[in-house]
Amino acid sequence: MISMIAESMLAKFNSYWANVNVVMDVAAILDPRYKMKLLEFYYPNIYGNNSDLEVEKIKNLCYDLLDEYGDSDESPVDDEGSSYMPTSTSNQVAQMKFRLSGAMSSFDLFVNNSSNSSKKHGSARMEFNHFIDEGVLNRSENFDILAWWKSNDLEYPTLQRFARDNLAFPITTIASESAFSTSGSLLSPHRSKLHPKTIEAMMCAQNWLWSEINGSSTLSGDCTLQSILDDGEPNEEDGSCVATIED
Repeated sequence: MISMIAESMLAKFNSYWANVNVVMDVAAILDPRYKMKLLEFYYPNIYGNNSDLEVEKIKNLCYDLLDEYGDSDESPVDDEGSSYMPTSTSNQVAQMKFRLSGAMSSFDLFVNNSSNSSKKHGSARMEFNHFIDEGVLNRSENFDILAWWKSNDLEYPTLQRFARDNLAFPITTIASESAFSTSGSLLSPHRSKLHPKTIEAMMCAQNWLWSEINGSSTLSGDCTLQSILDDGEPNEEDGSCVATIED
């Protein structure tokens, strides 16, 4: 029974972990106290021999995201050739020159945009490589990561905007009805710190009741029943609660 519950919990955890771990990895890389070192330290324990491949995937993901930030910096270029009109439509030579000029202007625009895009992508990636190649900072509980990125805006302009947006993601969320509920906490010390014997009794009771409802119960008619009188006070050693019962 317990193993089945654990397997169900693990399956649900893995479904969330597959979607959340990438965000956490990128956030860890953007922390100057950890950078790529945190992934290089923990990934071998998680992915084994495939750890290097997984680290490279996260690194390439950062490159792709930074490329999008480089694209957002591009300003529109005015195509002067497209707005030019020949003064004399009767002059075929002028018309041909105009068409050739317009075609080459489009080519020049294409080359210019491609060059600018490559420069911006390369600049953002160079920022990232420079950042991760530098040594990590000493870990400190009072470290303000947002203040650090703000103070390094000139050195990492594109990476700073990327960090500002990425570090704003909430790692955990709760249901809105729980956040704005006025009924108070749903968990009490008696519900959150039950004694192992009480948990075992509740799990067995649930199994027996559902078996009886489904008609698959194997309990004999002379089973011993016990009644819970009241909840005991929390245990001073482990904080758990045990119920007082009688036959």
